[in-house]
Amino acid sequence: MSESWAFYRSSRNWIRIITACQSREYAIRISITVEEVITVSKKIFAYAGVNNPERSYTVRCIQKSIELLRERMDIELNLYTNQELPIQNCQGCLRCFFYGECVLDSQDGFHKIKQEMQNSDFIILGSPVYLHNVSGYMKTFIDRLSYWSHIFALRNKNGLVIATADCSGTYEVNEYLNKALTCFGCSVVGKIELKSCYGINEELYRICAAKIYTGLIKDAKSNEVLEERFHATKQLMIYRENRKVDDEMGSELRYWKETGMLYAGSFSEVLEKGGWKNVC
Repeated sequence: MSESWAFYRSSRNWIRIITACQSREYAIRISITVEEVITVSKKIFAYAGVNNPERSYTVRCIQKSIELLRERMDIELNLYTNQELPIQNCQGCLRCFFYGECVLDSQDGFHKIKQEMQNSDFIILGSPVYLHNVSGYMKTFIDRLSYWSHIFALRNKNGLVIATADCSGTYEVNEYLNKALTCFGCSVVGKIELKSCYGINEELYRICAAKIYTGLIKDAKSNEVLEERFHATKQLMIYRENRKVDDEMGSELRYWKETGMLYAGSFSEVLEKGGWKNVC
């Protein structure tokens, strides 16, 4: 499935919004009016890979977008940065892959963040551009979740990624953030690129809010990348089962069995059945 670009004309520049659900390129005015009012409270988890939230374009974009959404629905936003959530670097011990637990979680409280993400309706990852890559804070955050790529812990959830910069590198950062969320099983409904050299205005926040709104009212859907990831990882689990992997070190295979994913024919089937049993 190829991506398309939708363009919105602001007072000073074209703002590029990448939508993952179209198959051709087109120019269209994005609707920023939300007609339907949702009465059910929605919980959003957001992590911005910054250490100075008071001066961060990334944090501002998230906060302003949620403020607009709150005009239409009840939103509980749990937004974290390195200020609120100083995370220790991954030690590369592989314990999370073998045993399903991290030795650092009890030290920095990251296990609570994992649970909060699991209990949220929508996921947002945002990062400033550091030499055409994510910030070190964001990389550490993703590294600590890397074993989720083997168990699709965020299946049945929609998400959005945001990259901010003065002039360039936002495409590369969003591609990485999109890949990470997809590997975790999340369906990404939008990629927002914010470049300060073009000016920042209310229209951009409304576009971001509209993308989040879409992800909140629609069920998560599979795509070509998710299906490819699912089948490749399932083959790994089948290989481990045939080799009779030791139960103590076989947390991933055990997870696939307990959730029922090992017996699903596709990732779409997993989603259609509510993500199967979630035991994460």
